[in-house]
Amino acid sequence: MFYICKVITVLIKVIISFLVFPLCKPFSNKNKKVVVIGTRNGNQGNDNGEVFYSYLNDNNDNDDLLVYLIRRSKNEEKYKNILIKNSIRANIKILSADILYITHSESDLIDFWWRFVTYKKIVFIQHGVIGIKRLPEYEKKKFSLFVSSNNYEYEILIKYYNICSERIVKSGIPRFDNYTILNEAPQKIKKCLVMFTWRKFYKDEQSIRLKRVISTIIRNEPSIKIYVASHELSDYSLSEFEFYNINYVESIDIQNAIKECDLLITDYSSIAWDFLYQNKLICFIQTDYLEYVFNEGVYFHCDDFFGYIIRDLSDINDAFISEILRVNKLNNQEFLKRYPFYINYKKKHSELLFLETMEYNR
Repeated sequence: MFYICKVITVLIKVIISFLVFPLCKPFSNKNKKVVVIGTRNGNQGNDNGEVFYSYLNDNNDNDDLLVYLIRRSKNEEKYKNILIKNSIRANIKILSADILYITHSESDLIDFWWRFVTYKKIVFIQHGVIGIKRLPEYEKKKFSLFVSSNNYEYEILIKYYNICSERIVKSGIPRFDNYTILNEAPQKIKKCLVMFTWRKFYKDEQSIRLKRVISTIIRNEPSIKIYVASHELSDYSLSEFEFYNINYVESIDIQNAIKECDLLITDYSSIAWDFLYQNKLICFIQTDYLEYVFNEGVYFHCDDFFGYIIRDLSDINDAFISEILRVNKLNNQEFLKRYPFYINYKKKHSELLFLETMEYNR
């Protein structure tokens, strides 16, 4: 009953917004461009949406741009122009916007009834780079523009999403602006982030895999600080890991861990691209590869990819760390020669994204 009431309440606000909007339009915006950014279903993410929002505000020298960020509450003091999601004011700003940016889906803008605004120009700036695990629900999306981070992703958007090249923005994603690019890959690992993707199945195998990775690192390189994404432990008792010296990372702190850690250990997480962009180390542990391909699907080809790929737990042994260092050095350089990131690491991804999308909007 509560859910039904919420759906109806949001609908009523949407209807009121459409009725009121024509009356507000002559008095609003004052010839300024209006941009609305929705991110992570209205929740805090410290991700592309927030980075892009901050860039637009910090570089709006002529004050000719109105930038709004959709949130479920106004608790974040560092942001101004917050729109409370599903409010009449937020809906009217969405209707008056010249262009909308989202990171996950249209529900970043409005709950339940987002189809009412799909006629607007919507730019998908992404939560993560598309290029590892298959996303069939996104392949059906008809956003105005899709952001691409490198030529590998560009080819995937063309092949699997059937998007014409004119609708792909080759800018890279905003959060790349926050990274420092290493001149050479780490020769020694000081900090390691372990972040496997969440699964409904294979929970026992995930626990075994996680313990094997952590215990091997501690046995061979006890000086390495290990950080584990907190969602990875959601299905296990924390007591299982009490004897390991590890640090738990909440979702909102993942970006800091990405910047600080030298090595990522994952299975199919898209943050592997963030590590590649920074010229860091990546190890994919895909012991369930065949099942995963059958149930979920992937975009990448093992013989044409970066990082160090492991398919058998026996490969997590005393040579584990040295193999990561050796294989990454070869694979990453070779991959980037074929599929480079855009704009040569000049920290202008947000700028290029805005310029390209505004050009499209004319």
